Amino acid sequence: LLRADVNSMDVVRVGKRVYAGVAGIGLDAETNRRANAWRGWPTGHLRYFLAGLRTLATFRPLEVDLVTDSEEFSGAAMWVVVANTPCYGGGVRIAPEAAPADGVLDVCVIEKTSKPGLLALYPRLLRGAHLNARSVRYFRSTWVRFRSPAGAPLYGDGEFLGEVPLEARLEPAALRVLRRAG
Repeated sequence: LLRADVNSMDVVRVGKRVYAGVAGIGLDAETNRRANAWRGWPTGHLRYFLAGLRTLATFRPLEVDLVTDSEEFSGAAMWVVVANTPCYGGGVRIAPEAAPADGVLDVCVIEKTSKPGLLALYPRLLRGAHLNARSVRYFRSTWVRFRSPAGAPLYGDGEFLGEVPLEARLEPAALRVLRRAG
């Protein structure tokens, strides 16, 4: 700690709540809810993977309507992620171009696809090699306003942040963090 560098990091504000990493609605939010309620074994990535498979069995795509300062999206989606960091869920590289101090949010929309198609996409999600997939839209913004579906939960960094409609807004350099020197 005595040799650590002090750096600034962006955070994301959703109402009165703040998160630093990744937040989403849809399949990942329902998976997060299910994994949080799960007690005991398994833990970590395996818990989220199994919770995701269980969620996928009954999941129906959401009709999402969102607007940002750079793009808009209206349509059926499996999930939408607003990321400040590249990874979540035990190492899934959902936003491989995200950086925690770059002054922008990375938005990844996984559009409606078949369940087998989504399962086939999963290995690419783990590696961050999904950005050119047909069902993926990826763009950057400083704020994201979710207008629908009303009542859809947003989870960020493993915690419930609120229900749609809501807005996620970047707060640049709002957090000071220690990082290993070098």
